[in-house]
Amino acid sequence: LLPARHDRYEEMSGAVMGIFRAYTPLVEPLSVDEAWLDVTGTEALFGPPVMLARALKARLHAETGLTGSVGVAPNKFLAKLASDLEKPDGLTVVPADAAGFLAPQPAGRIPGVGPRTVEALAALGLRTIGALAAAPPGLLAARLGSYAGELQALARGEDDRPVVTGREARAMSRETTFAEFLADAAAAEPALLALADDVAARLRAAGVTARTVTLKVRDARFTTRTRSRTLAEPTDLGDALYGIARDLLGQVDLGGRRIRLLGVAADGLAPAGAGQVPLFPDARQGKLRRLATTVDRIHARHGDDALVRAKNLETDGLSGRGGWEGVPGEKARTSSRKGSRPGRG
Repeated sequence: LLPARHDRYEEMSGAVMGIFRAYTPLVEPLSVDEAWLDVTGTEALFGPPVMLARALKARLHAETGLTGSVGVAPNKFLAKLASDLEKPDGLTVVPADAAGFLAPQPAGRIPGVGPRTVEALAALGLRTIGALAAAPPGLLAARLGSYAGELQALARGEDDRPVVTGREARAMSRETTFAEFLADAAAAEPALLALADDVAARLRAAGVTARTVTLKVRDARFTTRTRSRTLAEPTDLGDALYGIARDLLGQVDLGGRRIRLLGVAADGLAPAGAGQVPLFPDARQGKLRRLATTVDRIHARHGDDALVRAKNLETDGLSGRGGWEGVPGEKARTSSRKGSRPGRG
């Protein structure tokens, strides 16, 4: 087993996305190493889309040493499907007859069609995309409900979704895997506080507050549990996130097993200051907010290790830090740095 290197992943992801954006500003990332590119109107600069795809692959390899598989198609669904057909280092162009191209492909190649849907379609005798496209709509609707129409449209190669270049985060979180597993919930508190502080700092940096806190905990047998709680008032303070996360951890029955991973997520995001102002403000909350913003300024100027909570001075065992920024449909990994506390990506 090799340790994860999230800093390196983020570095290479940035390099790859930078190459994509050299060909078009219309880039929609799907993950750290995959994206949709709308190259409409770039022919005058880079030639036909196939020529652009070859140039992109060559530049990707020359500058990063990585190979890439590209699908060239008139819409996002077809491009995604085509990019998966000839991995690694493939280049697939969807012909003008998209229906003929799709017809022999297994139904499971359609994004969102998982094993259960494949089984349901097979029970109807629909094992290929072509068979799915030709099926009576009523037959599909009776088995799949409202999803049937969307699924059959994709089977016909229809997809009018635009490439979206910006996505607002719906959640912010951090998680950490421990090199030495923690004995119990009490031993996890310093790490939980560091994670909560880190998430809160990112909320403040983004100018948002969170209404829901979610705890993620994985034990030594790789069993993962999550617990969530919605707040009466949204917050961007580490103390508030930590207090809830600690309570949630106390509700998890670990069965005596050690803790290998902890995560804290904040969602239900809204702009800071939005909503009703309390008639009687909590003086302690005001002090904590002033303290938090002061700590933010110190960290920004002198680094994360310039000021550390006393409770976190004994958290040298933390390693493998990383997290995800929640966006619709995905969890994108973010950075981690060596040190005594979860780093801020």
